[in-house]
Amino acid sequence: MTEEIYLAVPPDHPLADRKTVHLSEVAEEPFISVTSDYAFGEMVKLFCYEAGFTPDIAFEIESFDFIIQLVSAGFGVTFVPHSWTESNHRKLPPLLQIKAPVCQRAIWLSWVKQRYQTQIAKEFQAFATDFFQEKLVKEL
Repeated sequence: MTEEIYLAVPPDHPLADRKTVHLSEVAEEPFISVTSDYAFGEMVKLFCYEAGFTPDIAFEIESFDFIIQLVSAGFGVTFVPHSWTESNHRKLPPLLQIKAPVCQRAIWLSWVKQRYQTQIAKEFQAFATDFFQEKLVKEL
């Protein structure tokens, strides 16, 4: 499954009323990022490199909730995966679709067919497969 990544900006940011943005437009902005321990943190740095700049990481934090609070308070901008916007019940700052570069991530699940799986693992595999197949059908 491919998931879109959005750019979140503070509510009073000059770009806040826009629907889309080219990532290069925020090259001079401070970024708030998840720590580099997470693959997502490294991935979003690559998006910035692809847009032609090195992000000015003002804060690296483990909690998406706290990152969103900092963005809402005007401390910088951040990347937000689409799935997080669906599951988050808090008020989010403005989210902009990134036109260039394409900012997406692949979500996948794999297993070794020849390896023994517990009943719980089999049930999780069936649940995840059904869940994502339904999501893909809705998106199409």
